[in-house]
Amino acid sequence: MICVVPARKGSKGLKNKNIKKLNQIPLILHTIRAAQRSKKIKTIILSTDDERIIKLCTNEKKVLILFKRPKKLSGDNTKSIDVYLHAVQMYEKLKNIKVKNFCAMLPTHPLRSPKEIDEAINLFLKKKAKYLITVKEITPINFQFRIKNNKIYPYQKIKMSINNRQKLSKNYSPNGNLYIFKHNSLKKDKTFMTKETYVHIQKKTPSFDIDTIEDFNLVKRYLEK
Repeated sequence: MICVVPARKGSKGLKNKNIKKLNQIPLILHTIRAAQRSKKIKTIILSTDDERIIKLCTNEKKVLILFKRPKKLSGDNTKSIDVYLHAVQMYEKLKNIKVKNFCAMLPTHPLRSPKEIDEAINLFLKKKAKYLITVKEITPINFQFRIKNNKIYPYQKIKMSINNRQKLSKNYSPNGNLYIFKHNSLKKDKTFMTKETYVHIQKKTPSFDIDTIEDFNLVKRYLEK
């Protein structure tokens, strides 16, 4: 399995977050090291437009830096799927091989269990799936609402509840830990959120997604415990 790690230079929520040191290690390297420890991931393809990240990862085991990400794929509105497909296309072209399946791991999700990564990949292969994503449990939809003028506005067709959480249906959300794709399906569908998408619930490590300084400090405090 090859793994695409996207890490562009620009970041509005937290400046230079991919190279900001977390527990004395640049954030990007937490993801690289998790992929390195996976028994299923054989090659890591770095997709970045940042020379500093390229320098950080140049001598890392399993990491291939085949290109510098083009400007047209480095903007705020660039779709992640386009970045993934571009990375795999470059890999196929330069290595003269065809990629059947691949995965992606986001550097903003620094805490991962290599065992859990391999479990998810094994499930994807066992089910012969088109897509698989890791997810985390979130607050039941019946507890969620919009706010307008300091008042509660329920979502349409969602019945609000004050029952105990245990009596409500569980709800889940992608957590950025791992995405696995059948290459041809992703090229055709241009989405992985389908009724055919399998999930792997992340339980071994907490789900942190770093986008702001508050997120960063929260993870830092967790690691310092």
